[in-house]
Amino acid sequence: MNVASCDNHFCHMITDACNKRCYSESFSKPMPTIGVYVAAASLLCTLAMLADAFQAFRLKRLWFPCKFFALNAASLTVLAVAMKLPVDISEPMPGHTDQLSKLASTVFICVVIGNFMPSIGAMSNKEILSNVVALDILVITIIVNLCIEIYTDLIFNLKAEFIATIFLMFLLILVLSFSSLSLATTKKILELNYKEAYQTTMRDDALAFGKLSIDRLKDSVERCWMMVETSNPQFVMARSVTFSTSGTICVLASLILMEALIRIYNSPPYFPNSSTYKWSTGLILIVQSIGVVVGTVAPALRWFIFISFKRPNKIGNDNTNCSRVEYYWIRKLVEWKERPLSLNIRGTKFRKYLQGTRNLILAFCIRTQILIVSTSKFVRFVSVVSFNLMFLCQLKGPNYHQSDPEHRRDFEFHRYVLLLEGEEELPERIFKNISGTANRLVDTGRKR
Repeated sequence: MNVASCDNHFCHMITDACNKRCYSESFSKPMPTIGVYVAAASLLCTLAMLADAFQAFRLKRLWFPCKFFALNAASLTVLAVAMKLPVDISEPMPGHTDQLSKLASTVFICVVIGNFMPSIGAMSNKEILSNVVALDILVITIIVNLCIEIYTDLIFNLKAEFIATIFLMFLLILVLSFSSLSLATTKKILELNYKEAYQTTMRDDALAFGKLSIDRLKDSVERCWMMVETSNPQFVMARSVTFSTSGTICVLASLILMEALIRIYNSPPYFPNSSTYKWSTGLILIVQSIGVVVGTVAPALRWFIFISFKRPNKIGNDNTNCSRVEYYWIRKLVEWKERPLSLNIRGTKFRKYLQGTRNLILAFCIRTQILIVSTSKFVRFVSVVSFNLMFLCQLKGPNYHQSDPEHRRDFEFHRYVLLLEGEEELPERIFKNISGTANRLVDTGRKR
């Protein structure tokens, strides 16, 4: 019997169902290819983070500067492609692989934010504004979409892990956004400190003019290199209390993904992927899990180095400094608050209302900045104490009062390390690496 000529209502229902199925299958054919595209974008981000880590180890710059994977329009575009799964709320993804791949994408952007942080030090104010706002919009979009998916039970198997990761992601973007507000003030302070230290160096060299030996000239070059390197804006951002302790958040996010992977794969029955992305969700899960491991290296080691090489005689002072926030953290916000409105508004009441609203918002931002800095200091203090208790030892700092000429020389060079107010002295390993780099540059120039 011809189905098209059949007047039976049941025949029409079967025909409509078959047509809808064929229609849906034809439009879902590109989805695995889109999944491969997402995996390729994730792989590109992973390779860029790996290149930065390799470069840092090769040059012994253990504060991990951003060269290949910096916050800019190109990296944000690639990252937006890699975040396809968390923002896809129209596609049901009930399988275990599907749910894990969404969680891996969420953790992946957490470690990406941790790797982006030092790069804002090399930007101008306009670049900071555009790039940070663009990243904020992307992260807020992901957070809102994930909350919708959790509320509507599209995410049902790993709710606790998703909620914890969303919270960590929000903390990271909060730290990045508010820390960038202090960058302009930080650069001005370091520029003034550099000019003063440079004038002191030049004055000492001028007094010794005509008596400069090779060793004294070498020391002069090393002093200048120490000032240049320690005033590098990327280095300043990387060693700041907020950015260094953000490594703790990245480590926690990575542990959440590890726990989810272990729990799902060891808790039968295991349901494979059942979305239209098909096998590509497994590929995304593998690539982004590798990216999480690679991306955690820089923030975690940055945090570990600054806590493990802290001097014991400085640890006791941290507890009293946790509640003290240096003025440069909030200086820009205070200036904005004290500045009158530049808008030409005739209505006095409306103008007062706008100014009061602006001051209220800025007062809230100032309190938030103080809370972020104080919490970061407390986290660093707890990390240092926990590290010492874990290894049942106290790490000994260098003794610059010994009669060894090398110790006296190190003490002399520490005067040329440019630090901000309230900032702790550099870990000895980083100090030695900077000094060693200067020695290698001098030796290379001597050979030429």
